[in-house]
Amino acid sequence: MAKRKGKPQKPVRRTAELVPAGEAALLRDVRNLITSARDVTAAAVNSAIVLLYWQVGTRIRTGVLGSKRVGYGEQIVPTLSAQLVAEFGDEFGARNLFRQRQSSPRSSRRRPSWRGKG
Repeated sequence: MAKRKGKPQKPVRRTAELVPAGEAALLRDVRNLITSARDVTAAAVNSAIVLLYWQVGTRIRTGVLGSKRVGYGEQIVPTLSAQLVAEFGDEFGARNLFRQRQSSPRSSRRRPSWRGKG
């Protein structure tokens, strides 16, 4: 790869050099707010996804396998999956639906539990 010829680039100054000392605290506080909001949002999204997968698995277990016809469940899950993948993407593939079904409780009274960040 050939080197570019032209003006030498100026070294990039660090943030601390760009912000006067009095504004450094403001910058730090705003960064902390943004980081905190990102962490809270990620935790909320993860919790919602866990609950969704649990509900999908429970619905498959009670709706399909509640009839006690396991063979029917083995046939309907790939069909259901094909329709869901077309609309929502690969995370609802047959393999994942079977996993969601396996992780759902046998009793509908049990709710998923997990421990998030403090």
